[in-house]
Amino acid sequence: LHAKRSKKNNYALKPDLNNYISHFVNKMNNQFMPDIVVENGDFIEGTGRKGEKSEFDWLELQSKFLNLKMPFLHVIGNHETRGMTRDRWKELTGNNNTYYTFDVDRMRVIVLDGNQKGRESENKDAYYEEEENEDEDENEEEEEDDKNKEEESIYKMRSEQLIWLEKILRNTKNYKIVVFIHYPLSSYAYPSDSKRLSPIQSETLKKLFSKYNVAAVFSGHVEKLYYEKIDGVNYFVLPGIRKSKNKNVLWLDCYYEIVIKNNNVKTKMYYKKNENDTEYKELLIPSEEYEFIEK
Repeated sequence: LHAKRSKKNNYALKPDLNNYISHFVNKMNNQFMPDIVVENGDFIEGTGRKGEKSEFDWLELQSKFLNLKMPFLHVIGNHETRGMTRDRWKELTGNNNTYYTFDVDRMRVIVLDGNQKGRESENKDAYYEEEENEDEDENEEEEEDDKNKEEESIYKMRSEQLIWLEKILRNTKNYKIVVFIHYPLSSYAYPSDSKRLSPIQSETLKKLFSKYNVAAVFSGHVEKLYYEKIDGVNYFVLPGIRKSKNKNVLWLDCYYEIVIKNNNVKTKMYYKKNENDTEYKELLIPSEEYEFIEK
């Protein structure tokens, strides 16, 4: 949502964002009635708002979702790490870690953190990447200024998270598995100027997900619509509400209803093309209409 409070609104969220959230919560509670709701990272703006500003942004935004009648899960994105430490994010979300699992009925939801640091291995076939200063205190890393963070070329995951992930996948039996990670795994989803998850680690993840029959992987970050099926796994890259700093995007006020039956995964996209639209358009992904629509 890239949400932040502003002086112009008496330090409250913008009215259009409040309207969006009210519509969304009503739709979830009274029509779609899902088992869970997930926000896939960049819940707040974070940029230039490190510390108290981001925490108050988060608390006000979170309060708007308290009327949801189902569990509400959070994924950590790059904008959260600009605005707060991982420890504070864990406190605000009630999670013990920035990556975790959540089970509902016979479905296991795996939430990953693509915002960690490391050094890519020179061995391009390496299963996991080597870390630089692995024992360095993570909180010290998070205190680097935003400029230095932006100068990094790619986002990384630490090896302990990848080891944890494979253990979870290996020990998950008779459950459907879906994964949420802020960053897309396909290089085709990224604009040329966009920072991305390590290509080496992306390939590692795709191999793991195919090996352990993951049903679907959901990402955001790039505000681009993208879908592909690789080795039996459905990969969805889905635009959000409004791009940070109002950059021009094709899709506005997007949200999604995901239905998983057996190995069939269908995602219905609700969106607006213009800020003045009052009604949402719908798009089923995948579908013939999706194939021909401008992405």
